[in-house]
Order: sequence, then structure tokens, then C-alpha cells
Amino acid sequence: MFRLEFLPAEHGDAIWIELGSTAKPRRILIDGGPASSYEHGLHKRLSQLPDKQRHIDLFVVTHIDSDHIDGALILLQEAKKLGVSFGEIWFNGWHQIKSPEPGAFAPLQGEFLDALLGQPLYGKRWNTQTQGSALVVPEQGPLPSWPVPEGARITLLSPGPRQVARLRARWDSALREFSPGDSREALRRLAARRDYRPPETTALFGQKSFGDDRSVANGSSIAFLLEHDGVACVLAGDAHPRVLAASLRRLADSRNPGLGSPLRVDAFKLAHHGSMNNISEELLASVECGRWIVSTNGAIFGHPDRPTAELVAAHSRAMPEFLCNYDSDTTRAFAGDAQQPLWHTRYPGAGLKAGPAGGIVVDLKPAAKPKPPVRARRVAAASGRGKKVT
Repeated sequence: MFRLEFLPAEHGDAIWIELGSTAKPRRILIDGGPASSYEHGLHKRLSQLPDKQRHIDLFVVTHIDSDHIDGALILLQEAKKLGVSFGEIWFNGWHQIKSPEPGAFAPLQGEFLDALLGQPLYGKRWNTQTQGSALVVPEQGPLPSWPVPEGARITLLSPGPRQVARLRARWDSALREFSPGDSREALRRLAARRDYRPPETTALFGQKSFGDDRSVANGSSIAFLLEHDGVACVLAGDAHPRVLAASLRRLADSRNPGLGSPLRVDAFKLAHHGSMNNISEELLASVECGRWIVSTNGAIFGHPDRPTAELVAAHSRAMPEFLCNYDSDTTRAFAGDAQQPLWHTRYPGAGLKAGPAGGIVVDLKPAAKPKPPVRARRVAAASGRGKKVT
């Protein structure tokens, strides 16, 4: 089993993955969505598990944006009460990216998560694959890759050293009242501030263009390729397209040297909820995929952008399919043309299976091996007749 559940996380991400047997699956959780979606999304999904089965083998908090990190903050505060345990937690916080330069400041929510993960309950599970250092793709050499339960494997695609350096130098929502790494003060402030609200408006920096995301927070996203049982899926967070493209090309070249062919994957969770700022021709040239997944209700930022679907369709060999975890006026703009379709889009309740807590379920299975033509099978069978067995 390789099952993806895109939980109802409003304009954010909360991705629940199950691998292995249906009776005793191993679980990966990516992000927690915004605070406003936590109760009816991630909390509801966890509460549906039997008390003794509330274990997450790997919890990945991709980056510090509120639509990804806020639900994680709430979960870690009530994990003990819910009986939720973790095998490993991935997050690039201040402890991983800090520099000796004085005067640098960390974003408030990142500081909160830093403080929570620094407690004894979680400290020994934090970025253990890298011995507690940052998860980062080196500029040269093989991409970092680790085995995960049930014979699956994760290959890191983002962030790179440059993105981590920018995050260190320019935290956008900076602390001004206390120093980064002051866990005691961060926990005190967190206890006094339980309610997180999404931003009311989108910051505008001129006309949108493909691949133009320059957000420091988005660039620091932990993104990776997850492979299991012959199936591959890109989970892109909000990563920058040029970083993803470079990593995917390196991975494809390492597996098929000299061919220059794109990496074939079975599903691709679009970065930044289908924003055209996070897709590019360079990225699409680096990967071959027919199934693209969008996680958003379209609120706050108006994602996904229809030009994203148009660009994907223009670079696809066959008609691509988009799967949306919400059916809203905004996501309906992502639908294909009924008269002359260049792509198909599916929504909850229209051929997509709903998850236990809402959202959608996507079951990934190995592609069936094509049977040879009938005539070829007959020739092969005839050629085996009359041969003496020795």
C-alpha cells in the first residue's frame, strides 16, 4: 500500500501518508496546515486512530510559513494528551541554521517549534538522519537519500545551501524582543498565544510570472522524492522550481548516465498549492509525470493559478490529470475545457475518494507491465516447442 491523504487544511498543507500493510501501516506526516484547520483536519484524523496506534514514523515540517507550521505547533503541544508518538521529526530550525554572527533574528513560529523540539520528549528524534544538523542538498555529489519503513526510500530535493543561507540571513517575521534560541522565553510566549490566524491579504509584488517565487521561507522548504514498491511521488512543499529542477536532473542523470532523460514519477504534489510562481519549463523538462496534486481551498492567496495547468499540459506527452482536495470557486478555475480538453481535473465527490477526515485519498500503485502483442506471444510459445530439455 502507498496511500496519500490530502487532509482538509484550507489554504495549506497537511499530508498523511501510509505505507505497507493496511492492518499495520507505517505513517509519514507532512506539515499540519494552518491553525484554523487543525481541529477538523489533522486533529480529527489522529483522533480516529485507536489509542495504541497513534504513532507517526516520520513527521516533516517543511518550512516556517503559517499554513504549514501552525498545525504542527498545536500537535506537538497536545501530542502527549492525544497519545501520539513520533519516530523522527524533520525541521530546519534555528539550531540547524544559526551562524556565529550576532544580530540575526528568527521568525516567531520557527522559534516556537524550535523550543518545542528542543524538549527531552522530542530532542532525540529531531533530524536524526543528519545527526541534528540541517537537511540540505549539497551543491555537488549524490543527493542525500535514506531508507524509511516498509522498504521505502526518501531522496532529498530541497533546500540547497543557498536557500538555507538566505533563511539564516533574512528571517522575514523577525523577533525583536528576545534572542533566537531562547527556548524558555519562546515556550512562555507560546503558552500565552494559542490562537493562530492566517494572513488577511496577499502581499503583491507586481504581475505573476512562471517560476518567479523568491520567498526566503518557501525556498527553505524541505522537499523530497518518496519511493515505495516501484512507485515514486514528489512532495514539493513550497520549494523553488529551479532548486527542484536541478535536483531532479541530478537524480535522473545518476540513475541513467548520459541519457539526459527526465525522471519518471507517478505523482507530483505541486509546490505552493499550484502557484505559477513555483512551476517552470525547466522543472517540467526535468520530470515526466501524468498526475499532479493540488492542496488548497483557494482562500487567502487565490491558488491554484490556471496558467500552471496550461504550462503542465503544454509539456506533457499525454493528457495530464490534476487532483484537487477541495471543490471551490477558486479551484474550479483549474478545471479543463469541457469542449476541447487539454487536461482533466478531478474534485472530491467526482471520482475522488474522500479520506476519513475529509480531503482526498490517492492510492498509488505500480504501473501494470504491458502484455506483448498476441502474435509475439504465439511466436514465443512456438519457439519453445520441440526443444530438448537437458
